[in-house]
Amino acid sequence: IAGWQSPQKPHFRFQIERLDNQTICSRLLRVSPKGDLELLEETALPSRTEISNEPFTLMVDATGAGFLRCRLNGVLIHLWQLEGDLEGAAGLWQRADTYAVHRQINLSDTRQVYRDLEQKNPIFQADSFMRHWASPEGQWISGGANLLWHKGDFFGDFAIRLPVVNNSELHLAVADGDKTGPVVITVADGKITLATAFPEQSPTTVTADLPVVDGAPAPYVIHHEGTILWIEANQKIILRQRIDAILKKFGTRILAKNFTLTDMSKSKVTRDNIIDEFFNESPYMWLANGGDWQIINRFQCTPSWSHMIGEAPTGLGAFWRKQIFAGDLTLEFYAGSRQGYYDDAGNLNCTIMADRTSPSRGYTVACTEWDQNLSQNWTTMYKNGESIAATNAYLVPRRRKGMYRRILNPLVSEGRPIHGAWYYIKLRKIGDKLEYSFDDEVIFTETDPEAIQEGLIGIWTFVHSMTLAQIKITFENVRPRSFPVKRLPLETATPAAVTTEAKAETEAETAAEAKPAAAPHPWAATVNSFPLDPLAPARWTCTDPVGQSIITPFSLNASALLLRNQLGSGDMRLDAALPATPLAETAGWQVKIKRTEGARFNFFYSIGAQDGNGSYRPLKKLYHHITGADFTDAPTWIRAGETTLPAVPHDIGPDRHDWTTVTIWIPSSVRTPEDATQKRMVRPDGFGIERRDAIANGIQGNGPGEAYAISQFVPIFYNRPKIEAESEDTCYVRASLDAPKPPADATLDEQWAELPSQHGLNHAWITLRRQNQSLVQQVAWVEPHPELPFTLAWDNEIGDAVRLTHDADYVDPRLTEITLYCLGKPLTVERFDDREVIRAVLPKTDDVQKAIAEAGAIAFQVKIGAADAQKITLSATAPERRNTPPALMAVEGFSPIVMTFENGAPESLQFSNQRMAIRQSDDRQGAFLQVRNTAYEQALETPFSMNFSMANYPLVQFRYRAWDMAQVSLSFRNSHYVRLAPDDSSKALAVRHAHDLVFDETWRTWLGIAADAFVNQPFSVARFTPSSFKIASIGSPDQTGRYSRYHLDDLVFGPAVRTAEQLSCTPRFYDADGVTDVFSAILPGATPATDVEEQKLAALTWTRHDPGSAITPSLKDIPDGICHLLLKAKDARGLESHITDLPFLLDTKPMTAKTAIVASNHPHHNGTMLTVTFDNSGAAPWSIEKAKFFVVGKEVSMPQWTNVYAHSKASDQLQLNHPFLFRNHLNQGKDGDVFEFAIDNIIDGAG
Repeated sequence: IAGWQSPQKPHFRFQIERLDNQTICSRLLRVSPKGDLELLEETALPSRTEISNEPFTLMVDATGAGFLRCRLNGVLIHLWQLEGDLEGAAGLWQRADTYAVHRQINLSDTRQVYRDLEQKNPIFQADSFMRHWASPEGQWISGGANLLWHKGDFFGDFAIRLPVVNNSELHLAVADGDKTGPVVITVADGKITLATAFPEQSPTTVTADLPVVDGAPAPYVIHHEGTILWIEANQKIILRQRIDAILKKFGTRILAKNFTLTDMSKSKVTRDNIIDEFFNESPYMWLANGGDWQIINRFQCTPSWSHMIGEAPTGLGAFWRKQIFAGDLTLEFYAGSRQGYYDDAGNLNCTIMADRTSPSRGYTVACTEWDQNLSQNWTTMYKNGESIAATNAYLVPRRRKGMYRRILNPLVSEGRPIHGAWYYIKLRKIGDKLEYSFDDEVIFTETDPEAIQEGLIGIWTFVHSMTLAQIKITFENVRPRSFPVKRLPLETATPAAVTTEAKAETEAETAAEAKPAAAPHPWAATVNSFPLDPLAPARWTCTDPVGQSIITPFSLNASALLLRNQLGSGDMRLDAALPATPLAETAGWQVKIKRTEGARFNFFYSIGAQDGNGSYRPLKKLYHHITGADFTDAPTWIRAGETTLPAVPHDIGPDRHDWTTVTIWIPSSVRTPEDATQKRMVRPDGFGIERRDAIANGIQGNGPGEAYAISQFVPIFYNRPKIEAESEDTCYVRASLDAPKPPADATLDEQWAELPSQHGLNHAWITLRRQNQSLVQQVAWVEPHPELPFTLAWDNEIGDAVRLTHDADYVDPRLTEITLYCLGKPLTVERFDDREVIRAVLPKTDDVQKAIAEAGAIAFQVKIGAADAQKITLSATAPERRNTPPALMAVEGFSPIVMTFENGAPESLQFSNQRMAIRQSDDRQGAFLQVRNTAYEQALETPFSMNFSMANYPLVQFRYRAWDMAQVSLSFRNSHYVRLAPDDSSKALAVRHAHDLVFDETWRTWLGIAADAFVNQPFSVARFTPSSFKIASIGSPDQTGRYSRYHLDDLVFGPAVRTAEQLSCTPRFYDADGVTDVFSAILPGATPATDVEEQKLAALTWTRHDPGSAITPSLKDIPDGICHLLLKAKDARGLESHITDLPFLLDTKPMTAKTAIVASNHPHHNGTMLTVTFDNSGAAPWSIEKAKFFVVGKEVSMPQWTNVYAHSKASDQLQLNHPFLFRNHLNQGKDGDVFEFAIDNIIDGAG
């Protein structure tokens, strides 16, 4: 009951009748003082509110002014408009002869509802860069002609205020993909109509007159709550319809027809089940997970405009809502970049449905996400850390693209693409559908049949400063997130002990758990000046401002550490404060580790030297890969080995269980023979994530609760180390813990000297005791073999290569002193970061070929340091040898540039040891050139010199393998540019037969008529003779990434020819077993051989040639155009090479000339100009550098001023200022004189 004031006054009763376990109906009654009942409204309960035997909730609600609402289980059943405020008491009524149990009786003057808020700041509402989110009309977006969609979803009750617009329609509950809804409100000619059309229900239509106020129709408000939809105008209900259906099941969108955005400036939409966050109060409902989150000014220029800022310049900055959302969900927010971070704009990221505070859980969209190249190219949708969709669509403005913004919303003004810009981001989960939009454009639409149904919401950035104007969360259900609380003791806990009570080590080793001690003893004992107890807590600190990881020290005979992530993401770093040891004396370290499933970390250390003050100065930073980042392209970190560490299938604790021993060797690949003489040092620096990557931002691991633990951290030295302890310590050393104790009167040095040592890795145990504490620690050292044990054999990965393997279970620094010779000549060797292996490819020399032919074997010499070389002979016919096919080393004739890189870097290439390398691939590709960036602004530059005319060699063809951001062009010294990649520069021109590079990391072929791009207009006889060219980014700024790379092979400048004799050439093939046959064929057409089916290639007419002989192919019946001279060879063992493709342009049609004097409006001309046009039929261009020019019989150098040479694909044209050429003769001549201009030696590129 509601509104009860006294027995003499009426009150209201909301009554549910339920008899014999059958619900009859719901009634709203008004009870008179005499007890008479006035039935105000009666209805059968809708299907969604049918009452079973479960408890149900009744509510009378008068918190909305002027109305009494009656709700069953939160759903509105009755609505009654009051004449004034409802006053009086509320209570319960139950019929006398019935039974019921009443619980949780509450009375409140407010009803908590999450609802849309209205931006009250008029400056924001009117600002041309904030209007699209702060104004009422900003909530609507265009859907086509005369269509406006509301941006959000409608999951619950709502109210929509609209102005009267004739012939307008509003469609409710519109499904995605539709443009009509089951409920339509229409306004026409002063009347408003409410029509419904639900499946399996009879359609309904009700109409009412719109009231007129002050001569104009009054705005109307459409209300939908529970089972009632009504329309109110001038504070009166004018239409009302009971709706049993749940609108959300039909659709969640609202479409307005025939409204304008100006009309919508007078609208107001208020939805329930909306968390609308402007950050006008303390963000107590949000959890900061990294970064600095605060309300602060966004701009330096306008400090009074403040918004929520999340600043995380070095890592992750995340903001998590402290609630769990279930069912359907829509997250909308307006975000931007704070001033000072514009160059790296992006990382406006969000996560929904996460079961913990980690972007690795639930659904995450990383918008213009961070990557190692700092590309700003990619946006990715993840589910539980795995990519399910990705795009390089242009979203947040990119530095490399001039910071322009694609504006799709008419409410957003031009002029602020990044400074002051607010980007609208929306992520929806409706059923099993996921949809992501950026600035009103749908970017991803994915279906997940195993959709996650509940979780947390987070908004985050990475290495950036993010600004938030508004966050809207539309939800189906929400509940508070529970936080585990650990009860603290009333008194301060005893610190964890460093050591256990002194007992027999055999008992200590099998003890169930670590035990605390009263106070840890700081042991000063050392092994080779390195602490014997290196994991003492004082020597380690945790650096993790994001995950807030906590160190738990504990003891397992010696100190041990456990690190646990609290909030999620971050570096989970344990930084060591340990001394450096001589590199030449240090083999590595051994440590016991255990981890949880999602813990991601590496071990990192450095190699350096002491400066003049005796302080250690790191020179190289290295990491041993365990489960953390493994990015090897950056020069700042060197990969130096790997260990596979299995996860523990359950949580880990500070105990003796589940440990794995990890041995970290310092590989010979990072050592030098001068380590001892140069006094190089090595220092362990810690565990964790040592650099920025997708682990530090949480997408790939390190969620809250993840942990790892380390114990028994032991350095491994070369030769038996020296142990020193304090005189107060009782010490004894044993080979194993179960070995008998040494005599009590034996000194530490005596015990140590008596300990046996063998070649290879050795271990011993040392026990220190003082009072009631003890330290039991392992000591490790390597006793190298007197002679370096190794095996030299044929390599099993690369053909015609040998592999020298160190045959021991430790790293031997003498491996760095090895020089490998073949037939007396030193070989170039390749070393590996995680294998003690040296590999060398057989040199492609006649000596190797002769040795195999005469002896069937090859002699190698292995020289270690100053020792005598050891001779080893390997059989060339051994089955272990991988025979490689013949390789094309060079082509004499045909073209000045035929580069296969089989002989290494060619002379014309300006080779950079820091950025380039000749690599050996599979047998198909052979040797190739690798080019990579090691820092910003290197542009993947690959420069070559050239001394020929592009008119004679207009074709360019090469094999390539491109990685992301290999955005390069083919650039010539005289400012002509050929387009290779799509996003480098508009100056680069597309040429015939070419395609854009494909960045899929597979080998492909590029072919184009590069001469097409030589279109600069000023006259120059050197048009086609640049002195150099390069493959590089020519964009400004550099369009390649910080660590971009590509591979290049078989680079050919193809000639233009008219006869077969011009193709005469001598291919030089090499094979260690000898080349027996060379074959050639002609492939007509522009398609490269690598893109032609093998059957068609085999069907060509192949001609055999003796190795080393000249080839003149037949061009009989070959049509003009691009063709290919194909070459291959066979070795003495019958292995055939891959096909080498040499393109050429067959052009048998001479150019034709046409002259004319035409009108010209050029101010330097005398009203006319002389044009000379050479029609080249789209084939070889004019070799203008060979032409001779004559004026009145005298050869002249043509001036560039006012003259033009225009080259196109089909013709070459001179546009000459002929009065200027004849000026001296004209001045001296008379009317009727004739002066001749002549061009001689007119020849095209094909001759």
